Amino acid sequence: MYDVCVASGATYPASTWSFTGYGSEVVSWWLARELASRGLRVLLIACMQTERIPNVTLAPVPCTYGVVDNLTEFTALKLFMKDVKQCKVIHDMSNSGVFHAYSHIIDRRSIITRNGYLPPLFNTRNTVVLSNAVKEYFKEKYGLNPEVVHYGLPVGEYPFSDRKGDYVLYVGRPHPSKGVDLIIKLAKMFPEEHFVLAWNPTAIDHFHYARHYQQLAEKMQLKNVHFLRLPSGWRGEWAKRVLMSRAKLFIQPTVYLEAFGLTAIEALATGTPLLLTTAGSGPEIIASSEVGVLVRNSLSLIEQAEEWQNKITEAIDLNELANAFEGALKRKWNYLAIRKYVEERFSIKAMTDRYLKLYELATEGGWE
Repeated sequence: MYDVCVASGATYPASTWSFTGYGSEVVSWWLARELASRGLRVLLIACMQTERIPNVTLAPVPCTYGVVDNLTEFTALKLFMKDVKQCKVIHDMSNSGVFHAYSHIIDRRSIITRNGYLPPLFNTRNTVVLSNAVKEYFKEKYGLNPEVVHYGLPVGEYPFSDRKGDYVLYVGRPHPSKGVDLIIKLAKMFPEEHFVLAWNPTAIDHFHYARHYQQLAEKMQLKNVHFLRLPSGWRGEWAKRVLMSRAKLFIQPTVYLEAFGLTAIEALATGTPLLLTTAGSGPEIIASSEVGVLVRNSLSLIEQAEEWQNKITEAIDLNELANAFEGALKRKWNYLAIRKYVEERFSIKAMTDRYLKLYELATEGGWE
């Protein structure tokens, strides 16, 4: 008998040191590990390349490496049906959501965490989203009222440094939704500042945009923009964390409705201040001016989710962004206070505490 079944799914291995990827997969791995450390019996349904966790039973499934394949995850459900039926609660963190969708057939209580702003298919009960911004979007768009649980980190596993380098850092997807075009424009406006853009493309459009931004910087003759292709595996993960710890500012001028900025709180964990926009989860991550600066995104929640591609140029005022950027660079930050802020708000312990309450609520009948 298992206390919790955490379904990470088949899209990526559930730890970034098995394969470099970002998002729900690594969070599901941290969650399974934390639950097991508290004495719970945990079943983790994840890619077979996932690193094993002591006292966690792994149900290995084929990995699609970026392709959201409902059939693969449905097959995994059928393959491990006997094991899943031994779980008191199913926590579906997969992209397909099939484990939650078929929970009535499995005859087990379940919750589902949506990494994004699309609702689950078929079964919308017991839905969890990553930010209040997505919660409001779900209310406005779909008439749903999900619970909110922010991502959490094992903060102590991130290197802290109060000795910062001379560069501004972006780590994440090479994509217009993240405001990378705006970072390039800032680099032209501040030629004396060094910008490092680091990523490990994992999808076809990521490779396209990675080339595009390098060619754009070359065309604009920007000598102060440095592109870094992170290696896969633990080497790339550790390089990312060290880069964050020595950056003087982490910048991510998001244009779209970002459910939650995992890399943003990773940067905070290393003691590095942020520059984000008010899109999506930005105001929830920077709930205090002591940890970062927010720039206004003029798009509504609906526009951030559905129309941002057509409104990139009007979403964020470049002059406002430049003024905020300049102010952030001149400011004297308390780097230790920034790290403590993350420990209080975005630790894996805090996230797990919240989920344990929702597991209990689910077994009592759940919520709509």
